[in-house]
Amino acid sequence: MSRLRLLCLALLAGSIVLLTGSPIRAVDKDELKVGKEIVDKLLGGAEVKTVADLKKKTSVDAIMTILGSPKAGGVGYGPKADISIEKRLQDLAKKGISAADLAKESGELTKAVQFARAVTEYNELYTPEKKVAGKDPKVWTKSSEDTRKASADLLEALKGKDEKKVHAAAKSLDAACNACHTVFK
Repeated sequence: MSRLRLLCLALLAGSIVLLTGSPIRAVDKDELKVGKEIVDKLLGGAEVKTVADLKKKTSVDAIMTILGSPKAGGVGYGPKADISIEKRLQDLAKKGISAADLAKESGELTKAVQFARAVTEYNELYTPEKKVAGKDPKVWTKSSEDTRKASADLLEALKGKDEKKVHAAAKSLDAACNACHTVFK
């Protein structure tokens, strides 16, 4: 398993619905703290199996919150961390990026995609065991795979500093996220 497999099984943290069909619940500070600890460990090179035991202390909601608004406990994007990782990646998919902005933001965008990959990687532990109310584990797994691939493609495009490839990869990542959200929200 790669160090940073992830992204987006639900970048829309505030709008994801749990497998039961209920909306995401508010996340308490302890759950969020554990969620951030998990992502930090994954970003540091830990494999999911080494942090899987922390699943009992957090939830998919807490993990997804990390990509959301800094006001809601997300880590934030950019030097001021004033917007969500989710929002920046969605904007990148929608509008693309200029060569000048790519040169300025390459490091922050790489960090954002790595966070998203780590979240996706960990969320795979929450794959439904069986199909319930149209929520198929096969869709969850396929969405995870697509998200990992799109994240890897986006990281590669960022390394190459090619704004057209970055835009195309960001669109693929956004589509992978939305494919999951369509079913699991």
